[in-house]
Amino acid sequence: MRQLWSHTSEGLATLLPRFLLGTFVFAVVYGEIRIRTGSIWPAVLMHWLGNMLANTLLSGSAGAGFVSLVSGKEALGSFGVEGVFMILLFGLLGIYLYARRRQDARVQPEVLAGWTGCVAKDR
Repeated sequence: MRQLWSHTSEGLATLLPRFLLGTFVFAVVYGEIRIRTGSIWPAVLMHWLGNMLANTLLSGSAGAGFVSLVSGKEALGSFGVEGVFMILLFGLLGIYLYARRRQDARVQPEVLAGWTGCVAKDR
Protein backbone atom coordinates (compact mmCIF):
# COMPACT_ATOMS: atom_id res chain seq x y z
CA MET A 1 0.00 0.00 0.00
CA ARG A 2 2.92 2.35 0.66
CA GLN A 3 3.74 2.42 -3.07
CA LEU A 4 0.42 4.16 -3.78
CA TRP A 5 1.40 7.04 -1.52
CA SER A 6 5.09 7.32 -2.40
CA HIS A 7 5.17 11.10 -1.90
CA THR A 8 4.37 10.84 1.82
CA SER A 9 5.50 8.90 4.86
CA GLU A 10 2.16 9.11 6.65
CA GLY A 11 -0.47 6.42 6.84
CA LEU A 12 -3.71 6.19 4.95
CA ALA A 13 -5.77 6.79 8.11
CA THR A 14 -4.58 10.40 8.36
CA LEU A 15 -4.06 11.08 4.66
CA LEU A 16 -7.47 10.00 3.39
CA PRO A 17 -9.68 12.35 5.48
CA ARG A 18 -7.48 15.32 4.57
CA PHE A 19 -7.51 14.25 0.91
CA LEU A 20 -11.34 14.11 0.92
CA LEU A 21 -11.59 17.52 2.61
CA GLY A 22 -9.15 18.99 0.10
CA THR A 23 -11.07 17.49 -2.80
CA PHE A 24 -14.29 19.10 -1.52
CA VAL A 25 -12.58 22.49 -1.04
CA PHE A 26 -11.02 22.40 -4.52
CA ALA A 27 -14.39 21.39 -6.01
CA VAL A 28 -16.04 24.44 -4.44
CA VAL A 29 -13.44 26.74 -6.01
CA TYR A 30 -13.70 25.08 -9.42
CA GLY A 31 -17.50 25.18 -9.17
CA GLU A 32 -17.50 28.89 -8.35
CA ILE A 33 -15.21 29.54 -11.31
CA ARG A 34 -17.59 27.56 -13.52
CA ILE A 35 -20.59 29.57 -12.28
CA ARG A 36 -18.79 32.88 -12.63
CA THR A 37 -17.51 32.28 -16.16
CA GLY A 38 -20.33 30.14 -17.51
CA SER A 39 -17.79 27.67 -18.88
CA ILE A 40 -15.97 24.68 -17.47
CA TRP A 41 -12.75 25.43 -19.39
CA PRO A 42 -11.28 28.07 -17.03
CA ALA A 43 -11.55 25.57 -14.15
CA VAL A 44 -10.03 22.82 -16.31
CA LEU A 45 -7.17 25.18 -17.23
CA MET A 46 -6.64 26.12 -13.58
CA HIS A 47 -6.57 22.43 -12.58
CA TRP A 48 -4.10 21.62 -15.37
CA LEU A 49 -1.81 24.53 -14.44
CA GLY A 50 -1.88 23.50 -10.78
CA ASN A 51 -0.95 19.92 -11.63
CA MET A 52 1.76 21.06 -14.02
CA LEU A 53 3.28 23.42 -11.46
CA ALA A 54 3.16 20.88 -8.60
CA ASN A 55 4.57 18.06 -10.72
CA THR A 56 7.34 20.29 -12.05
CA LEU A 57 8.33 21.50 -8.59
CA LEU A 58 8.25 18.04 -7.03
CA SER A 59 9.64 16.03 -9.94
CA GLY A 60 11.78 18.56 -11.76
CA SER A 61 13.83 17.45 -14.71
CA ALA A 62 14.85 13.80 -14.78
CA GLY A 63 13.29 13.15 -11.38
CA ALA A 64 15.43 15.63 -9.44
CA GLY A 65 12.82 17.81 -7.77
CA PHE A 66 13.24 21.54 -7.30
CA VAL A 67 11.35 21.29 -4.00
CA SER A 68 11.77 18.49 -1.50
CA LEU A 69 9.26 17.89 1.25
CA VAL A 70 10.64 17.19 4.71
CA SER A 71 9.82 13.68 5.81
CA GLY A 72 7.00 13.75 8.33
CA LYS A 73 5.93 17.28 7.29
CA GLU A 74 4.46 16.44 3.87
CA ALA A 75 0.97 17.17 5.14
CA LEU A 76 1.75 20.85 5.54
CA GLY A 77 3.56 21.69 2.33
CA SER A 78 2.20 19.25 -0.23
CA PHE A 79 1.02 20.95 -3.42
CA GLY A 80 -1.82 18.46 -3.86
CA VAL A 81 -5.35 18.54 -2.48
CA GLU A 82 -4.09 16.85 0.69
CA GLY A 83 -1.73 19.69 1.66
CA VAL A 84 -2.89 21.76 4.64
CA PHE A 85 -1.56 24.97 3.08
CA MET A 86 -3.38 24.28 -0.18
CA ILE A 87 -6.63 23.42 1.66
CA LEU A 88 -6.45 26.72 3.56
CA LEU A 89 -5.54 28.73 0.46
CA PHE A 90 -8.28 27.24 -1.69
CA GLY A 91 -10.73 27.35 1.22
CA LEU A 92 -10.24 31.09 1.59
CA LEU A 93 -10.48 31.54 -2.18
CA GLY A 94 -13.71 29.50 -2.27
CA ILE A 95 -15.25 31.51 0.58
CA TYR A 96 -14.29 34.75 -1.15
CA LEU A 97 -15.73 33.68 -4.52
CA TYR A 98 -18.95 32.43 -2.91
CA ALA A 99 -19.38 35.59 -0.80
CA ARG A 100 -18.70 37.75 -3.84
CA ARG A 101 -21.34 35.88 -5.85
CA ARG A 102 -23.87 36.30 -3.02
CA GLN A 103 -23.06 40.01 -2.83
CA ASP A 104 -23.46 40.38 -6.60
CA ALA A 105 -26.80 38.55 -6.35
CA ARG A 106 -28.17 41.27 -4.09
CA VAL A 107 -27.54 43.77 -6.87
CA GLN A 108 -28.42 41.41 -9.75
CA PRO A 109 -30.74 38.56 -8.65
CA GLU A 110 -30.09 36.57 -11.83
CA VAL A 111 -26.48 36.00 -10.73
CA LEU A 112 -27.63 33.35 -8.24
CA ALA A 113 -29.31 31.46 -11.05
CA GLY A 114 -25.97 31.31 -12.87
CA TRP A 115 -25.38 27.68 -11.98
CA THR A 116 -28.29 26.64 -14.19
CA GLY A 117 -27.09 28.76 -17.05
CA CYS A 118 -30.46 30.43 -17.42
CA VAL A 119 -32.74 32.90 -15.71
CA ALA A 120 -36.40 32.15 -15.05
CA LYS A 121 -38.53 34.43 -17.18
CA ASP A 122 -42.16 35.39 -16.78
CA ARG A 123 -44.36 33.80 -19.37
